[in-house]
Amino acid sequence: MLALFVAFAGVILDASATGRVVRIVGGDSVAAPAAVVLLHRVGRDAQGVVDSVRTAPDGRFAFRFVRDSGATYLISARWSGIEYFAPPLVNGTPVDGLTIVVADTTSTAPVSIGARHVAISGPAPDGTRTVVDLVILQNVGTLTRVARDSVTPTWRMLLPAFAANVRVADSDFSPAAFDQHADTLMLFAAIPPGERQIFIDYQLPPGTRRFALPIDQPINAVNLLAEERVTITGAAQQVDTVVNERAFHRWTASLSRPGMLIVAMPRIGPPAWTIPLLVSLFAASLAIVGSLLVRPRAPQFSSPAASGAEIELLVDRIATLDVANRAGPETVGAAAWAEYLTQRATLRQELDRVAQQSASHR
Repeated sequence: MLALFVAFAGVILDASATGRVVRIVGGDSVAAPAAVVLLHRVGRDAQGVVDSVRTAPDGRFAFRFVRDSGATYLISARWSGIEYFAPPLVNGTPVDGLTIVVADTTSTAPVSIGARHVAISGPAPDGTRTVVDLVILQNVGTLTRVARDSVTPTWRMLLPAFAANVRVADSDFSPAAFDQHADTLMLFAAIPPGERQIFIDYQLPPGTRRFALPIDQPINAVNLLAEERVTITGAAQQVDTVVNERAFHRWTASLSRPGMLIVAMPRIGPPAWTIPLLVSLFAASLAIVGSLLVRPRAPQFSSPAASGAEIELLVDRIATLDVANRAGPETVGAAAWAEYLTQRATLRQELDRVAQQSASHR
């Protein structure tokens, strides 16, 4: 009886979905005739298109299909080479009056950042801090933004110079549509009208005391949350404390021009695993302390404090260079862009050298 019930649970069922494909013209929606509409099946064993139709002159379409209760179904409309998806059909149940909005395309549609929400966690046992950055991307027009060519991104954004393990998490774009070149995150996907969310997370190296968040394009609202008590400069104002499982201190800013938010973080002690190691080293050192006292001291070429100040200076120079060339090679020109890349590579090499020197003194 149980085997019969399990077999019956996967039985195919009749289902239907009807709707209309429209496009925005002059602030109004009009029918999108002859648009290709696809029915997708996503199951554990197979995925792919199971049916397709073209919209009628009034933009309407209809599907009738047999449903597998163990699969998810999606409907998309293709217009001007871009695929627009409707929300998934819940359990494949019948849906009537579904609306899919499509748009014509251009490479000049204005795209901006409506808001950024940046959260900085406290230090992990190894001293690293995790940063989560939610970017609200806006296309306020009626045209879909597409790339000018295959090597030009539709959108780009500067990342902090010390960001490590950069990852695009659950977003309105596929992670495969993103690429990172040096400290620049680039999107190679069409950006339809409306708002899209991009989740980014990365780590700050252990011992980071100064975190420079580059703002390379105007933003209406920046919300920065920090689990520690930090100091922020760059037009940010502390407003309150937000508690969501953990307590965060919140700052807000509105930046009409590119700039930089500088976050100064408190010094943290050594990782917990270093305590027993230091105890063992101290005990061993008692046996040889006499010989160490009579040996001449090696000369010190630079102090950690001096290295730290030099690191901050180099980070500032990189950030200033990035902001000055934020418009990209198509605006600043090929020669100026090549000079910028050369200068930046030189600064990064010097930054790596000083950082390694500083680490060797710890």
